[in-house]
Amino acid sequence: DDVFLIVPGDAALEIAACPCENFQEQFNSNLTMSAGVLVMPEHFPIYHARSIVEELLKRAKRAGRQARRHNEPVPAYIDFQVVTGDSSLSEDLEGYREQVYKPLSVFRPNHRLVQRPYRLEELRKLLTATRWVREGGFPVSQLYQMRQAVVEHVPEWARNTRRSPSRRRSPGRRARSTRTPWRRALACSSPATRRSR
Repeated sequence: DDVFLIVPGDAALEIAACPCENFQEQFNSNLTMSAGVLVMPEHFPIYHARSIVEELLKRAKRAGRQARRHNEPVPAYIDFQVVTGDSSLSEDLEGYREQVYKPLSVFRPNHRLVQRPYRLEELRKLLTATRWVREGGFPVSQLYQMRQAVVEHVPEWARNTRRSPSRRRSPGRRARSTRTPWRRALACSSPATRRSR
């Protein structure tokens, strides 16, 4: 009952999300479908790709079972991985992720640097945010710089946050909006917001 598809990498998550959403709607959320997605180079061996995708699907299903509430259906999850050419990933996905996404020392051991596997609704938010970045012409070089800044400065930020006392606002002063532009765009594009307009 599993389906194995090979599709263009830039559309893989969207293609995986659509049938999961349609399946869920068709059965009024009483039955759900999860997915594993691998974004890989075209020369990557199919044998290794299938092994990785099967592991990703297992992880997505496991996350759904763990998130299940009493007497409710298992929620749909999607796990994905991007591979640049290292086929050894197929041997130990968990070990690879622990090494690549290793938590920084200032965080507690249970903190993770990635949210995967994504609940279907959360993946849809991620896709909406990435579409906003792409359509807005956001330079790729700046995305890499932002990533590097997070990796380099989060430890310092985390230490300072733990030490700094909470600030109180003066009575006549308005609170500043801390929502970033992409969060505002995401809020504007959500179905609930569109319906309320």
